[in-house]
Amino acid sequence: MLDFCRAFRFVNSAHGAKCTEVLKKRTRKKWESEHKDYALTYVWGMDLNEKRRADRLVEGMPQFKHEFPLIENGLSKQEAHGICARLGIKRPLMYDLGYSNNNCVGCVEGGAGYWNKIRKDFPEVFADRAKMEREIGHSILHNQNGMIFLDELDPNAGRMEKEIMEDCSIFCQLNI
Repeated sequence: MLDFCRAFRFVNSAHGAKCTEVLKKRTRKKWESEHKDYALTYVWGMDLNEKRRADRLVEGMPQFKHEFPLIENGLSKQEAHGICARLGIKRPLMYDLGYSNNNCVGCVEGGAGYWNKIRKDFPEVFADRAKMEREIGHSILHNQNGMIFLDELDPNAGRMEKEIMEDCSIFCQLNI
């Protein structure tokens, strides 16, 4: 990820991060072009709270079939974690550390609260990203006043989403 930021002298924008474009989107598009003879179906792990995101995905990729099993079954992220726990499937460590997503450690799309948690949990990653920002002259964080460099970030700034707790409601039970 740092190599992408340094090579492109770009961290992120409203349209996402360069590493997402190169590692995910370009890789997927290359794979698709190599498999044109197949009817592809993408199965996405978005939960019932991400319906808008799912709709945008379908609009942006109309040539493919899409399935959203969590949305289709009315399941939240907590319930998906509950199902996995009941089935003995261990969730990724980042959730156990209190993060609400399993992104790369030090994801350049994280907000101020995320970065203050990274500062505590992974100080070497925080320091590395702060150094990278200064090297390329662009910050990860922005607000109405402009850029906020990590080495200037108020340690109390931002909010951290609540930890994803496993929850197995009636919908979870029905889907097991």
